[in-house]
This record gives sequence, C-alpha cells and structure tokens, in this order.
Amino acid sequence: MNGPPARRLFFALWPDSRVRRRLTAAVRPLLDAAKGRAVADSRLHVTLAFLGAIPAEQVEAVLAAGDQVAGERFCLCLNRWSWWRHSKILLLAPTAPPAALEELVAELREALGDEGLPVERRRFKPHVTLARGCTGVRYRGPVDNVDWTVDEFVLAESEFHSAGARYNILRRWGLTPGTEGKDTFSDNSTSLETVGGEGL
Repeated sequence: MNGPPARRLFFALWPDSRVRRRLTAAVRPLLDAAKGRAVADSRLHVTLAFLGAIPAEQVEAVLAAGDQVAGERFCLCLNRWSWWRHSKILLLAPTAPPAALEELVAELREALGDEGLPVERRRFKPHVTLARGCTGVRYRGPVDNVDWTVDEFVLAESEFHSAGARYNILRRWGLTPGTEGKDTFSDNSTSLETVGGEGL
C-alpha cells in the first residue's frame, strides 16, 4: 500500500492585507501593460527556501528547522521590477536586500541542512512573482515603492487543483525586534526596469 503523498513545501514571507493592498496597487499599471498570467493577489509572497516534494514523514523535520531560526524583524522596500525573458517571469524585488533578510535565509538553510533536508545552493534573489508566461511588457516607467515591515515568516504548502495552485499556511514564526538601524527603510527609492534571462 502506498503511503501518504509527498507535500510541496516552501518557507516564505507572506504579506498581510495592508501590504498586499499596497503591493497590488503599485504594480497594477505594470500588470496592465504585460502579456502574461497575473498571479492572484492572495498568492503574492517572497520565497525564502523552496523544498519541493517532501515525504510526509519528513514534515516534522521541516517544522523543526523553522523552530531553530531566530531571525530579526526588518524593513523590506520592494521597488524594482524585472522581466526575466527566459523563464517568462515578471517580478518585483528590492534594489538592496536588507542584511537581516540575507541572515534569515542563511539561518534557514543551515537549519534545513542540520535536519537532513534539501538546501538550495544558488544565490538568494528575493522577489515577488507578479506574472508567469510573460511574453512582453510595454511598461517603461517606475512603480511606487512598497514598504513592508517584515515581522514573521511562514511555512506554506502548494496544492494543485483543477482551478490552479492553492497555498496553505502551515505555521508562522515571529521575528524579534531588530537592533538599532535595522528597522529603517533604505533611502534608495529608485525603481528600475531590468531585463534578464534567469529563472526562479
């Protein structure tokens, strides 16, 4: 008899309703000028670590990895949109990722490795995927900054249904208040367009 099916899991930053509203408003002109499938507002997030298909018996190890992380709260300014031609992804990213975000990902990767779980080795590039299958973008201007005070990270599961993928939050972990200087937004408010060929 087959055991329980594997579960597609990932750690992520998940915006609350206020940040989500600011995000969708900021990128609306960009999405209106793009040829692609817009990601539903409720599914917008920043992936921290993608685990892929995890056997059911290892889910507790994934949760234990999250328990090991003691990251600090930080401010994330999403202000740079990009179109990755090769993977046909339209996205929004920070010009300069905060150090606390990089440290959070490094802690997660270390904890996952300690639990014997898969760890991504490629350089972390934080972003929110806005549209998939994007074959062109007629937009050439900036987008409004989206300032996000990040005070938690989550473990999410991706389930596929006839209507498309659905994400479920399995657990949330709070982040501690940052040290002086870490809870301020960057002064770099330039929004830029880039065109590249990198995939997710």
